[in-house]
Amino acid sequence: MTAVRVLFVSPHAKAGGAERYLESLIDELGDPWIGGIVVLEGGPLVDRLRRRGHEVRVIDTGAGAADMAKATVALRQEVRRVRPAAIHANGVKAAIVAVAAGAGLRRPVVWLKHDHSFDRTLSIVAALGSRRVVGVSWSVVAPLPAVVRRKVRVVPNGIRRPAVDLDSGRAALRELMRVPLDTPVVGLVGRLHPLKGHDDLIRAIPEVLAAVPEARFAFLGGPVEPFTGHPSELVRLAEEEGVADRVSWLGHHEPPFHLMTGFDVAVMPSKAFRGRTPEGFPLSAVELMSVGVPVVGYSHAGIAEALGGCGLLAPPDDRTMLARAVVRVLSETGVRRQMRECGFRRARELDLASVADRMRSLYREVAA
Repeated sequence: MTAVRVLFVSPHAKAGGAERYLESLIDELGDPWIGGIVVLEGGPLVDRLRRRGHEVRVIDTGAGAADMAKATVALRQEVRRVRPAAIHANGVKAAIVAVAAGAGLRRPVVWLKHDHSFDRTLSIVAALGSRRVVGVSWSVVAPLPAVVRRKVRVVPNGIRRPAVDLDSGRAALRELMRVPLDTPVVGLVGRLHPLKGHDDLIRAIPEVLAAVPEARFAFLGGPVEPFTGHPSELVRLAEEEGVADRVSWLGHHEPPFHLMTGFDVAVMPSKAFRGRTPEGFPLSAVELMSVGVPVVGYSHAGIAEALGGCGLLAPPDDRTMLARAVVRVLSETGVRRQMRECGFRRARELDLASVADRMRSLYREVAA
């Protein structure tokens, strides 16, 4: 397949799933497809891409209209310099700036829509100005108006299965937690953001312990702006629930795969926050399944799409049913085995190589 040069624009360079996906996609596409990389806020992703030999331009961009206008001018200069065949916008903020920067330059924008951010306002503007809107799930494109439906494609997040040793990962996790090797561990992977539902899992812990008293709980992820006070709130909640001694706060690890393999079950209790619908297509769900970890979560559409029938789902915000699902996985060997096997199959379906091929076809389509 003949390569076309694509300019990639990311709204920031944090340690979230959207950034991990972009990083892995760029690696999988290969150099002939990479016309340039621009991020609208600095962060760890910039350093990682530069270590791989990529030229990355940082255009620090605030949330105000004046900041967005300045970023548009700077990105327009970059588009003229690079002359890409297409622009990949990795999120709504990137799409707004890319659409404005490319106006009149005949550089089509492919907007990769990861979540439900600004669905009632900026998303409509971004969709109207983009040549293609690529949703990571049907859930994230469902709110878009009918007038842009012809532009919509769905390409789920994909991963390259990590080469990890499951036994050593299990030992490493328990060593970090300072618990015996045979301790059952319930894990949650995600930044300490209210959207991720750490508080719901904490409130469900007493019910899990009533059935599996030896269980321990590992939270893998660090704080995130602007919710830097949220970790302290979670610690206090664990103390109030009387489970502080059962919880390990492990912080952010990059990459997290090695420790994730030590979970006996992972929980995704994501929930709506400030009107924002949770989880468009959680990359961590696919990563967990790829290393054989059963996943339990709330039955939001994006989570259900990612799991593809391979997880146990509780009604949103029903902590009792969530706890019962966790207990079932911990207590029933047959259920764990079935979920592991199903998860492995699901992860193979979402292989990064096939996802990258679909994106290559879209870049060529809009460039033509």
